[in-house]
Amino acid sequence: MASEDVIHQIHGLFESAILSVFAALGCPIRRILEPPRELKGVPLASMDAGSRDLEIMLFIGLPLTVLALSYPVKSEDIFAVDESHLEDWILEIANQVMGRLKNALLRAGSDLQMALPSFYAEQRLSEVLPPGYDHAIFYFELDGEVFECCLSISVIHPDLVLNLNAAGEDGASHEGELELF
Repeated sequence: MASEDVIHQIHGLFESAILSVFAALGCPIRRILEPPRELKGVPLASMDAGSRDLEIMLFIGLPLTVLALSYPVKSEDIFAVDESHLEDWILEIANQVMGRLKNALLRAGSDLQMALPSFYAEQRLSEVLPPGYDHAIFYFELDGEVFECCLSISVIHPDLVLNLNAAGEDGASHEGELELF
């Protein structure tokens, strides 16, 4: 399978992971093709995962409004949430998205090892993207606020094949399920 095909398949899994995380939070988001303006000064989280065949980095830039709207402890005033909690929250969102992507790739035959997420307070996405990766930026909207997610992929093993049909098999565990061995 060509690297471009593998990358395209992973993009679909990534988009599904993002939609799934926000749906689980009760936040209906929708994908948009272009942002109405450049996103500046938004909190940014990154996380990487890799294997012998593949290296993946995800980046999520969420305005404080989106972080507050998606924060699991609801308040009458969304701006009453402490910013330090929102910093932890964006890291948790990155972790959940990468976890769902990792699980989907595991069911498709690729076992990734995840690192810890990182936080960037005042950097633009373009300033932190790693060189030598294929980058795809996805834009989403929540309650009129736009946010960005980027998936950076480096296919190390050119003959990598993903079995996406296996990703939905009945025998596979589902999100939130506990498997006992």
